[in-house]
Amino acid sequence: MSSERFRRSVATQLTPYVGVVEDDDTDCHIGVCDEAAVYSVPHPSSFGGDLAKCPFHLALFKDQNPKLWRKIRSVDIPDPQFYNDRGDRFTNFEDVPEQVREDQYRVGLDVLGFAIYHGDPDDEGLVMFEAVDRRLETRSTKQIPVGRVGEFIDHLRLNRGFVRMDPEVREKMYPGEPR
Repeated sequence: MSSERFRRSVATQLTPYVGVVEDDDTDCHIGVCDEAAVYSVPHPSSFGGDLAKCPFHLALFKDQNPKLWRKIRSVDIPDPQFYNDRGDRFTNFEDVPEQVREDQYRVGLDVLGFAIYHGDPDDEGLVMFEAVDRRLETRSTKQIPVGRVGEFIDHLRLNRGFVRMDPEVREKMYPGEPR
C-alpha cells in the first residue's frame, strides 16, 4: 500500500461520523437506554470515535459538552438542535433539588435523566429509594434493607450509571475517589 493511500486510510478511520443516524435499528449507545439513536456525535474523550444517541442522550451531550456542541452546530451538516429532546428528564445535576420531600435526600442524577433520592429507614428497617423526573413525579421506587443501602447504591452506579452523584453521598461511599 502506498504511503498516501495508507495516510488516507488512517485519516478516514480517525474521523468520527457526525450527523443523522439513518438506520432505525441503531440503538442509543447507553447500554441501559432502550431508545433508538437519531444522531451521531464525536466521542468527547476518544480520538476519531463517535457515539449514536437518542433524543434524550443528545440533549444530555449538549449540556455536558457545550464547546463541542457549538462546533458541531457550526459545521455544514443537519443541525443536531432539531434532534435533541430532554422531555421530562434532567440533563443538569444543578437542576436536581436536594430534597423533594421532607426526610428524603438526593443520591444523584442517573444516566436516564432521573433524580434518585433516598429516605430515612422506616420502622421495619427499610429505606425507600425513589426516581423522579423534572416534574418531580415518581417514576419508580424500591425499598432496600438499611444494611444493604451501600450495596444498592453500588448496584445503581455500576449497572445503571450516574451522570453525577451528590458530593456528600459520593464522599461517604467512595472516600478520596475523584469525581
